[in-house]
Amino acid sequence: MLQVALREIWHNSENCLVVDTDDSIHAILEQYAISSMPLRAQGKVNWSKRDSAFRELCMPGKQLGISFPTTELPIWKVIAMDRLNFWYMGDLISSWYKYLLALDWQKAYVSADLHNPLGWALAKYSGRQVVGVKVASLRTREWYDMLHTGGIPFSALITEKESDMRFLKDNGWKGECYLAT
Repeated sequence: MLQVALREIWHNSENCLVVDTDDSIHAILEQYAISSMPLRAQGKVNWSKRDSAFRELCMPGKQLGISFPTTELPIWKVIAMDRLNFWYMGDLISSWYKYLLALDWQKAYVSADLHNPLGWALAKYSGRQVVGVKVASLRTREWYDMLHTGGIPFSALITEKESDMRFLKDNGWKGECYLAT
């Protein structure tokens, strides 16, 4: 991801805005003399409200209240709820999403990691060009499933390995695909 940021700043410095969502990322960017705008959540987490929202959404809820095909077994009963709960960010993603849409940008480079929903939300709903950058392997069951169900919203993908590019193309990816250089 850092390589992509450096390349974009080098080629489009007058039109490039770097935004970070974490103090550790901000510190790394500063080490490379990259000026970034910190986007942080305001206030403390109301855990009771957050847990209630998670329970309403997922147990059984709108997202996971459906059953596996040809069964009466609800998805929420067998999924790793502790892991899903760990990654659930409540109102945070929608707040960040609104802030980012208020900025003037035409193209964004975001993490394509599955545990980082902000980039996925931008790609799916913003109506702008959003390029996913994947630094770990794409050759996973999750990516395979998403490629075969049309669940990848990015306008293009950047990966570090030629084998990941082949994996994408072999499994139906029609968008642009680039190697991080």
